[in-house]
Amino acid sequence: CPEGYDSALISETLRQATILVAHTQLGVPLGSRFLLPHMEVAKEGVRGPDGGRPADVTVLVRVSDLKSGSRGATNLQVDAQFLVDNTVVAMASAGARILDENTYERFRRREAMNPEATALPLPAGISEAALGCFSPRNVVLAESSAAGSWVLRADTSHPIYFDHPLDHVPGALLTEAARQCIRAFVGQADLEMRSYSARFYKLVELTARTTLRVEHVVQRPDGTTSVVVDFKSAGQEVLARIAAVVPRLGDAPVLSGVANNLRK
Repeated sequence: CPEGYDSALISETLRQATILVAHTQLGVPLGSRFLLPHMEVAKEGVRGPDGGRPADVTVLVRVSDLKSGSRGATNLQVDAQFLVDNTVVAMASAGARILDENTYERFRRREAMNPEATALPLPAGISEAALGCFSPRNVVLAESSAAGSWVLRADTSHPIYFDHPLDHVPGALLTEAARQCIRAFVGQADLEMRSYSARFYKLVELTARTTLRVEHVVQRPDGTTSVVVDFKSAGQEVLARIAAVVPRLGDAPVLSGVANNLRK
């Protein structure tokens, strides 16, 4: 990859490392629920992996802002360095909130989750070729009637995003959806995020329609482009926001249109 290591793989590694450290080093019981309200990923340079051999990656993790309650750790901050051949290739961080099962159930009731609701029918995905996906089941976007907007597509049978039962859309799927949204928006199937900052304000429900839209595009002085993707409920509440930095996109008319709309 000319833009360095895969951003989605970095973020998923960080998520798993956070859970692993919590269980093995901080005494968090198995079965605890983890919520990650924010995550940041930044790749160092654009040096990609050697396609001739697997990358041997070392992940150094530092835990800070640790808070504990009567049942153990409840909140923490994780900062990680990803190294290949003793060279830092990426930095990442995330906050974690840890809940026991009873607390999580009370939290979900406060979120007004309807326990009787069922997952929405899975809409047809857009072309996998347009998104750089090797399989149509990896497509997490469906067409929308609004220009520059797509419907989130969450296949609960997916073996990676739903490798265990979940009552909401996982953050890994949302991050990939933002990347696919930017790719679809600019028509560049191999576009990669150099960095991103994700904020998850509310859990994204499997039982409600969620849309994605590119809300902001700015060409930066360093030659890259900043793109903001919002996830919205049917009532237009912002559920999550991912701000990404990608290679310069140029001056395509569709980008100019978004910029003009933002100035209004």
